[in-house]
Amino acid sequence: MDFLNTPPPCVAMLGLAGMGSENQAAIPCGNGCESSACTHCTQRALVAKQHLFTHGDEQRYIYYVHAGCLRLYKTLGNGRRQVIGFSFAGDFIGFGIGPEFPYNAQSIGRSEVRCLPRGTFHRLALEIPRFAFRLYEATTLELAAAHDLALTIGQRNSAAAVASFLLWLSRRNERRGVEPTTISLPMPRTDIADYLGLTGETVSRTFTRLKVGGLIRVTRKRLVQLTDLPALLELAEGMAGEHAGYRHSDGPRRTPH
Repeated sequence: MDFLNTPPPCVAMLGLAGMGSENQAAIPCGNGCESSACTHCTQRALVAKQHLFTHGDEQRYIYYVHAGCLRLYKTLGNGRRQVIGFSFAGDFIGFGIGPEFPYNAQSIGRSEVRCLPRGTFHRLALEIPRFAFRLYEATTLELAAAHDLALTIGQRNSAAAVASFLLWLSRRNERRGVEPTTISLPMPRTDIADYLGLTGETVSRTFTRLKVGGLIRVTRKRLVQLTDLPALLELAEGMAGEHAGYRHSDGPRRTPH
């Protein structure tokens, strides 16, 4: 694996990122870090489109995204790609009980990840209660995202699906103490389409409708301002009614064959 020869980061940064500065300070860091696991943590830099791992690779590490964003995807039997999630700074990648990774993880732009051996990661969960809580939180959020994806693909129309995706990112910002109405979209529209089970054209048209309807504003490239959160929530829940003409706004979905 293409690791960088740089000093390992403090474990506190791995386990407590996103939980508030008061919790990050609870574990000594720097040269006085109390956990010997810190010496086993390495970091890896990825360029755009570079894979962190691919389907079938041995699950030797748990990864923590320090910077950037990665797409998680599977290649289906018919050759199509299904994006199953996105991992942003502060997220863990690599949970699983099998010996091999069941999906691919690919950097969207430039990214940096921390790599912790799985055995060390499990020992940390026993040694540091807050780390165990962070593990529990990450696991439950991953499960909730999987459930929402199933609902999105199976039941929501295109406008509701895109609105749900934007609200998911907004809630993620809020949990991390970041402005919830300003979200970054580092992934291309094709990634969003492959995540929601839509065509790229449908996703682009839906974003245009949301802009024209006053629900979002694109302030600069890949940065979106959510200007009407209540309307987006109604849209995501299928209660938009006559608002912005979304009653018949569904577009074509990607065919499964």
